Amino acid sequence: MPKVDLTQKNIENFIDDLIYLEENLGKHANFYIMSPMKNKGLDSIALQSYAKEIANFIGIRNKTFLVTFAKQNKKVGGTIEPQHDQVIPIEIDSAFSGYFDQCIAILAHEITHQKLFNCNLKRHLEIANEVLTDIASIYFGLGKIVLNGCYYYDKVETKREKKYDKKIVHYTETTKEIGYLTHESFSFIYLLICNIRNIQRKDYESGLSRYGLSLINYGIVNDWFQKTITSQNNYESIIQNVSNYLNSYNDELIKINNTIDNHKTNYDKSIGQFNDICDKYKKIDNELNPVLKELIKYKYNESRMSSVKTQLTSGLSYLKRCNNISIISETIEKQKKTIEKQKKTIRKIVISSVFLLTLLIMLIFFIEFFYYL
Repeated sequence: MPKVDLTQKNIENFIDDLIYLEENLGKHANFYIMSPMKNKGLDSIALQSYAKEIANFIGIRNKTFLVTFAKQNKKVGGTIEPQHDQVIPIEIDSAFSGYFDQCIAILAHEITHQKLFNCNLKRHLEIANEVLTDIASIYFGLGKIVLNGCYYYDKVETKREKKYDKKIVHYTETTKEIGYLTHESFSFIYLLICNIRNIQRKDYESGLSRYGLSLINYGIVNDWFQKTITSQNNYESIIQNVSNYLNSYNDELIKINNTIDNHKTNYDKSIGQFNDICDKYKKIDNELNPVLKELIKYKYNESRMSSVKTQLTSGLSYLKRCNNISIISETIEKQKKTIEKQKKTIRKIVISSVFLLTLLIMLIFFIEFFYYL
């Protein structure tokens, strides 16, 4: 994967990434630069100590980083899988097991990945996300660690010979880069952030290796830096962009405030109307009987009202029929009583007639009896 070098287009992209970080993390930004660490070895305990110190400096205090050496793919210095777990493993290419500054720089890059993950910041393309991570490591205050470890010297065997019965091996020492940016790009971003934060030269140069110092004083880097910072056109453009950006946010904030006020007014009105309805309903509930309550429920439903009317009409008809039946029943009862009285009267008359007839027969019998005597 080619390194991202220092060109006008890439500088614009670097500034876009810095604006992206500032927009999302500006209020939590650390304006201090972490001092380079002392070499206490590269055993497992020391590696955990370095990782913890870097993590604490950039604001990660609830994670434990388990750092080990392991063989990595070509041109990959280290790997991490950002996650929400308490313990997070980091692997550093075993090829760097003898390079202190380079191991610390790789740790800075990998832990920055976790910081961006915690803040939910990322670019969609892999290379763009790696470049953002390199820039963010400097933005978080790890610039000296990055500059001191963004390179290493690699010895390549070029020739073997035998001289005076001794084997002599010739090597060529080359400088190789670590990270996704070139040395010049790292240096430019470091100088840009220090200038924006008004960090004095003696402070941002303190602790840098000779190679790191040579990078920030490199002619090409300084030329681009001076062009970017002091060019009148660029300066005015930056000021204008910042002003437009702030104004656009100000307009948005005014719109949001107006929207909130409108919603609040509508909410208050709705609450007032709701309370009025509740009061009216309570009054109706207290004053009306259950039948009227049911009628009110049907007030706005004509079909159901029609059904209710039909049911009421049917009920009234039924009641009328029931009323007529009741009257007839009373009449029958009266007639029954009259018949009973008549029966009793007839019975008395019959009994009296029988009694009188009996007396008459007996009288006739006695008369005939005495006559014949």
